[in-house]
Amino acid sequence: GNKSLSFDTLKRSVTVNGESLHLTAKEMGILEVFLFNQGRLITQQEIIDRVWNGDSDPFSNSIRVHLSAMRKKVKTALGYDPIQTKIGEGYVLL
Repeated sequence: GNKSLSFDTLKRSVTVNGESLHLTAKEMGILEVFLFNQGRLITQQEIIDRVWNGDSDPFSNSIRVHLSAMRKKVKTALGYDPIQTKIGEGYVLL
């Protein structure tokens, strides 16, 4: 069966099938943007605006590093990567 990912907004914690997923604050913020916009295309700029409060150089690698680290952890826990990359456009959480 599919493993399910749940997000506790109050505790700011993520669990997969009851197992806690350890994410950094930035990774958690990025995942939160995806979870609240499931099925919708999210641009890198949008992630910067919401997670970094627009306070980041969009050309810096920092967002990609955090995003890929978060995706790796989620993929390891779920057994697949629920986020799809749309080259040149952004990302979608399926």
